Amino acid sequence: MRKPSRILPHLAIASLATVWSLQATAQDDDKTYKQLRQDVKDLQLQIEQLQKQSRRDEPNSKTVSDLKKQNETLTIGGGVVTEYQVRDYTENQEQGGGLILDYFMLTVDGKLDNGISYAADYRWSDVNFADGQYLHYGWAAYDFGVNDEQQVKGGFFRVPFGNLPYGYQTFWGSLNFYAGFADHQAAGLNYKYESGPLRIDAGFFKNDTLSQSTTYSGGVPVDGYANVNGGNLRVAYTLRQTKKNYMTVSISGQGGQLETGSRDIGSRWAGSLALDAHAGPWTGQLQMVSYAYNVPDNATSEFGGGFTLPTDSITVQDYGFRYQLPARAEIYSANIAHDFNVNWGPVTQVQLYNNYGYLKVGGNGQYNSAAPSDPVNITKDTQFNALGALFVAGPIYVWADLFSGKNSAMTFVGPNDDQWHTRFNLTTAFYFGGNLKK
Repeated sequence: MRKPSRILPHLAIASLATVWSLQATAQDDDKTYKQLRQDVKDLQLQIEQLQKQSRRDEPNSKTVSDLKKQNETLTIGGGVVTEYQVRDYTENQEQGGGLILDYFMLTVDGKLDNGISYAADYRWSDVNFADGQYLHYGWAAYDFGVNDEQQVKGGFFRVPFGNLPYGYQTFWGSLNFYAGFADHQAAGLNYKYESGPLRIDAGFFKNDTLSQSTTYSGGVPVDGYANVNGGNLRVAYTLRQTKKNYMTVSISGQGGQLETGSRDIGSRWAGSLALDAHAGPWTGQLQMVSYAYNVPDNATSEFGGGFTLPTDSITVQDYGFRYQLPARAEIYSANIAHDFNVNWGPVTQVQLYNNYGYLKVGGNGQYNSAAPSDPVNITKDTQFNALGALFVAGPIYVWADLFSGKNSAMTFVGPNDDQWHTRFNLTTAFYFGGNLKK
């Protein structure tokens, strides 16, 4: 509430008295009447000047609504994803496959004209092996620099490692995804510099889960293990001929602590060399990853009675599904894809692709892929291949995938019995959204 000035009432009273006095005097002396009228005008002018000065001396009382608002573009969206699945290693095949609701999601993202942007994705799914809902990502960022070539981002978001943004074409994910080295979300801060052909990302990540028991990311250590206090560095350089013909080479590194149930602290590290090439409708991707989880000797789990944790593998999850990941390995992947513009009724785009991954177990070339409390299952190298097609019809996306895997239980193509297994997935996704500007 604006406070009235204490000066103005006194000025008004004095002015009125002066005017009355002058008018009385004028009546007694007509000769000076014109001069007195001029004196009154001068006094009124002084009063107006004092009023203006008084208003300038008052504090600024503008509200937020009086200030210039930032222009903001806000997008509200979401999606529904269903899957038809046929597996050759369960009774699912005898039943003619199964149809499930994979997840329902709501998304929000926005950008202000002051350089701030944000995004979030929350999902619900009854096919999870743990909680039926989870935060896929949620972050805020600030762009700055002469041409906004720099950015600081904080929250729960994709870790800059290897080929970005995903490093695969299939909806199901690659071997790198299930090992935790592609499309992997974590909680932390990241600095990005991108100018011309050069991009540099440097980040610090506190943990992989935000204490969620379910995440959409694969290869997240759980049940006695946890990635904490990690650092990431990714340097990428793009050789570009045209907008559709370019090649990006990147090198990535990460390291940090590995927490165990007994609070013994181990270590972890990973390195990657990746190539992402585009020639018109063709896409080719290569990636090599070498990693190690160093589990302290005699570390024990806080689950299941405190048994000793193995050192040749760690327990990780995706969608709440637990599986053993070799503690040391190298992963080699190769992807190829071709895009087609078509006019098949509502279908306007088709992509054919093949994604292949080979995990070579480190150490003596084998590890125990059974859970620590289950009977031992000695497992060797893993292979996983996804042959598929993507069909796009406006907001509807359909992936038809034929998966083949050997010792590939971690990709949900199993079991780990040194035999080849297959499954077929028909994934249908409907994405919706709209822009609001305020």
